[in-house]
Amino acid sequence: MDTPHECSSCDGWNEPVAPFRIHGNTWYVGTAGLSALLVVGKHRDGRDALVLLDGALTQSAPLIARNIESLGHSLDDIEVILNSHTHFDHAGGIAALQRASGARVVASAQAAGALRTGQVDAHDPQAGYAPANGFPPVENVETLADGGVLDVGDLALTLNWTPGHAPGSTSWSWRSCEDGACINVIYVDSMGPVSSEGFRFSDPVDAFNGASTADMLRESIEFLSGFDCGVLIASHPFYFDMDARLAAIEAGAEDNPFIDPAACRARADGFAAALDERLARESAEATP
Repeated sequence: MDTPHECSSCDGWNEPVAPFRIHGNTWYVGTAGLSALLVVGKHRDGRDALVLLDGALTQSAPLIARNIESLGHSLDDIEVILNSHTHFDHAGGIAALQRASGARVVASAQAAGALRTGQVDAHDPQAGYAPANGFPPVENVETLADGGVLDVGDLALTLNWTPGHAPGSTSWSWRSCEDGACINVIYVDSMGPVSSEGFRFSDPVDAFNGASTADMLRESIEFLSGFDCGVLIASHPFYFDMDARLAAIEAGAEDNPFIDPAACRARADGFAAALDERLARESAEATP
């Protein structure tokens, strides 16, 4: 077993949560504070086609595995593991889950290097955060271009490169059908301007051809704002009000509370406001 990551929030984040269906082919298999999703499809011969998104903390891997198995699936049926971004709280369990399943790992070209080394890029806003932000390295990482489609059985998941929170931040989208109606699901990465001490989102970055991290975040936020939203799930449950939506289901809601066509625009507005606040602070600090 990989060494558990220690941080002030880790115990709370890693509290177990029973798995549940979000919509159609999409299931939540993560923890109380860190999302992980299982997308369930079929091959032509009837075999399960399973895709796992995110591995949470190193110590989350056994909880995620147990949730998947409790749904009646075998870890051996996980064919691909995907990642939102390469920080310890979302990529930490991927290496262990890959070893347990034999799954492929597919990432954006910008995220692949960090996954392979287990270390964030030097220009990552959180380089040196919490305190090292490292995680167990992942082997045999494949890459997919921005806008590329990953086909697994009857599933088709699109890679949307949404950098800013991390250089390789990726939001994945796919179709989910339920009761004859099909909608878009997006697993959106964080677009929050969170950083180590001293990092400036307004500074140009060579790896971004001189654009600033703030510029990249703006483009990512614009993508999210314009996405044709059906269900939005994010890398942290508080970003999509998971507890409130589950409470609505428990109270007997007739309609699925996770279906929210306005969620992408609303979440984008929240990220944009946070970025504006951060840039105003950086400007004020730079003023003599």
